[in-house]
Amino acid sequence: MRDRVVSASFIGRQEEFARLADALAAALGGTPGGVFVCGEAGIGKTRLVREFVGRATGDARVLVGGCAELGGDELPYGPFVEAFREGAHEIADGAVRDLLMPLEHPWPDGDGLAPGARPPAVAGGARARAMDGVLGHVEQLCTAGPIVLVIEDLHWADPATVDLLGFLLRNMRRIPALLIGTYRSDEPLGRPFRTLLVELDRGRRTDRIELEPFGYAEIAALVCDILGAAPSAGLAERTLCRSEGNPFFAEELLAVEREAPGAPLPPRLRDVLMVRVEALPDPAKNILQVLAAGGSAMSHRLIEAATGLPAERLLPALREAARHHIIVADHGRNSYRFRHQLTCEAVYADLLPGERAALHEAIAHALEADRWLAPGPAATTAAELAHHWLSAERPARALGAAVTAGRAAADACAYMEAQRQLERALDLWERVPEPQDSAGISHQELLVRAADAACLSGDLDGALALTQRALTETDAASDPARVGALWDRLGRYRWAKGETPGALSAFGEAIRLLGERPDPALRARFLTSQAATMMVLGQFRESRRRCEEALELARAGGARAEEGFALTTLGVDLAMSDDVDAGIRCLNSACAVVEEEGAIEDISRAYANLSYVYEIAGRLEDAVAAARRGIEVAHRFGVERAILGGVLLTNAASQLLQLGRWDEAEGYLHDAVGFGEADGLLGAYGFLYRAELRIGRGQWDDAAEDLARAEEIARGGALDEPTFVAPLYGCWAELAVWRDTYEEADAAVAGGLAAVSQSEDHQLALRLCAIGLRAVADEQERDRCRRLSRRPGLTTAGARLFKTAKELAGRAGKRTSPLPEAVALATLCEAEFRRMQGGSESQPWARVAGQWEELRRPYASAYVRFREAEALLDHRLPGRAATPLRAAWQTAQKLAAEPLCREITALARRGRIDLTHSSLATPAPEPTPADRFGLTPREREVLTHLAEGRTNRQIARALFIEEKTASVHVSNILAKLGAGNRAEAAAVAHRLRMI
Repeated sequence: MRDRVVSASFIGRQEEFARLADALAAALGGTPGGVFVCGEAGIGKTRLVREFVGRATGDARVLVGGCAELGGDELPYGPFVEAFREGAHEIADGAVRDLLMPLEHPWPDGDGLAPGARPPAVAGGARARAMDGVLGHVEQLCTAGPIVLVIEDLHWADPATVDLLGFLLRNMRRIPALLIGTYRSDEPLGRPFRTLLVELDRGRRTDRIELEPFGYAEIAALVCDILGAAPSAGLAERTLCRSEGNPFFAEELLAVEREAPGAPLPPRLRDVLMVRVEALPDPAKNILQVLAAGGSAMSHRLIEAATGLPAERLLPALREAARHHIIVADHGRNSYRFRHQLTCEAVYADLLPGERAALHEAIAHALEADRWLAPGPAATTAAELAHHWLSAERPARALGAAVTAGRAAADACAYMEAQRQLERALDLWERVPEPQDSAGISHQELLVRAADAACLSGDLDGALALTQRALTETDAASDPARVGALWDRLGRYRWAKGETPGALSAFGEAIRLLGERPDPALRARFLTSQAATMMVLGQFRESRRRCEEALELARAGGARAEEGFALTTLGVDLAMSDDVDAGIRCLNSACAVVEEEGAIEDISRAYANLSYVYEIAGRLEDAVAAARRGIEVAHRFGVERAILGGVLLTNAASQLLQLGRWDEAEGYLHDAVGFGEADGLLGAYGFLYRAELRIGRGQWDDAAEDLARAEEIARGGALDEPTFVAPLYGCWAELAVWRDTYEEADAAVAGGLAAVSQSEDHQLALRLCAIGLRAVADEQERDRCRRLSRRPGLTTAGARLFKTAKELAGRAGKRTSPLPEAVALATLCEAEFRRMQGGSESQPWARVAGQWEELRRPYASAYVRFREAEALLDHRLPGRAATPLRAAWQTAQKLAAEPLCREITALARRGRIDLTHSSLATPAPEPTPADRFGLTPREREVLTHLAEGRTNRQIARALFIEEKTASVHVSNILAKLGAGNRAEAAAVAHRLRMI
């Protein structure tokens, strides 16, 4: 058996500790009092009190006694006897004897008692004298100094001890004494102690501290203390979820959890949990066994149907389990569940295999007879039925139930659950004699449904594997259309993984297999899939040709879903070809069609493309709005983890970065990186844009790690996509520029230009030219500062880059309506080229600054305003340089763009410009409470919703994150704001509603 691990540090409970300290301070001032510390077993009552008395020993003498569970044979006044014996050395021998005698022998010798009869406690005057004696000795103890009297485990206290406890609390007057009692709130309390608590609460003679479970922050700190290092998020979350915040449970679980995630309960913890269960009468234990097999909340009617017990036997058993705080009732749902899920696990582990199977079969029969016996939605009930039939070892029934559950989950947009159920059905297929009869569908159809669910839940590897299995089971000669559809699916999944060449090959195979068959809807789908991949590769003219053919076929065949799919790609082709407005109209139509048809994948794609086209049109606010609308729809359909739902996150993040709303962008990037950690395009783009943010803020080592991770993920094929590879090389180049490593910057620019040479998106290459020219100009400035002669190679490289930029600008300028970013980039390239040549004209920088400001690109504008000021200072015009330099400073400060701030500060020092002396300057804002508590941007968003009184689920929906993620944020905020006290933290959060 593995030894239990225990945290050596005192974690959390700061507010509760402070309340004990306040009570002691009042006692030291001559106002005696009492504090009761309560909570469930293992919650940390003893740890809190021991930590407190350990620190209080310098101010007071501490006497400790405890009640024991002796099955009704408790010694009256036992804990007081124990406490005063412990402090006996403080009292003269005669006084000790006088004090302990009436407590240890509260009744006379057994004269006159019937054999076996128990003497009464202390009756009449003897009882009163004993209590007065104890009070007198407490007062005598206090003459030598303050005391703290601790009585633990009062839930086991005998009536005499309760009477003495109440007597002391009511009669202590103006002495430096504090009485602390602990008891379990999940144990049945004797009537005398319950009555005393009510009386003391009414008279406000005591304070009651109820310990709440730990949140994420405390559990993470506990795990960290035990392991000696920061835990992984997965380990901390698993420990929190299984322990439900109970520190004792967490410590016990950690002994096995860190080495074997999800392992069975440690024997010691299982024994602790089962002691209370085994003390129940048999009918109550039987009810708990049914609940354990149910695994979660069960309705009263389902328990009744599964057990077959009449109400006169069922109700007393349920009440007994509830009285012992093992189960809790949900009156709104008329259901019951275990108070702790670990108790459920312990009871289930205690069942024999035959007992388990019989219980599961009974529950399954009850649910099959009446599905309304379960309190949850239809999809949940179907999943429960599949689980119970499988656990009852009825594979044929489990197969049919799993298929039904998978369909119901998919209809409810619960795609991860749908995938799980359908894969369960696939596993059962070989165990059933006539599986198609039980399942109601063919094996190939089951594979396709499972692949769809895997894709929509974000498991692209699973989707690919399932589709490939379906392909091996289908004969292309006998059913080429069906095989073609499978190739089309395979292509879409490969594209989502970033395997662009493989995707194009799969789409080509789908079209080949279809041949000349008259199926306009299918041909339109295949052609558009191929066109969409060409569009991503920047082959807009060829993509447009295929889309227009697909659109004609779809409209002729009345295939509205395929029409919407074609419009989602055609809109980008139109915008990139020459007509942005036509592209926007096309994509708005696409959004309307695909929403009307409920085509989930195409809805995300349509909004992602609309967001992108708004961006290239220079309408960034509209772009963000479109991305957010798409995220909302993706969340509504449960596909925010799917690749296209995730692309919307990275679109929004990129556009917010350009708008200078970096904190908002960081929140989206957090989710995008979290969703795409494993692999696929989403992960690559998430790391790429986070690197861009980190470069701007000077976190260069972290940015380099992100870029390396993005490149690693993309090696499967995303490196073929210009919209990914150009920013990737551009970020590497910008990082090298800031680090003054020209050769690395030059290599990155050259690599990027080669990678996008075949793309018709000229803006991508223009961005690379601009950063390349900046690198050359910076290197030549360094040479001039070092008084080195001009290097011909640098001049040649700069001239070559500027020539490329002019050619690209010329092609972009042939459009009827040039893209505004391309115009600004061309001007920027010209300004950098002149700087490279040693020119110091300010006009080009002022012109491009105006262009960036019109496009609402504050960071880009701040950089060129800095260059404008630099040129003016070269002409010895500090008065004119001050205005653009201060404007650049304000923006860089607001964005926390540390590298640019340093450059601006150095230039201001050189020109003797006071950056803060300006009508534009505004005083630094006072730090908000959120700043002082060190909240992240996403936590601030959560805090805003928390202040409005929203639940975790509402917060999750508002921010398009998982409910578990919202819960973690809320726990973290509450820990920071209220040091563990949820009520006060909520009040603080309410006061922060303006943040």
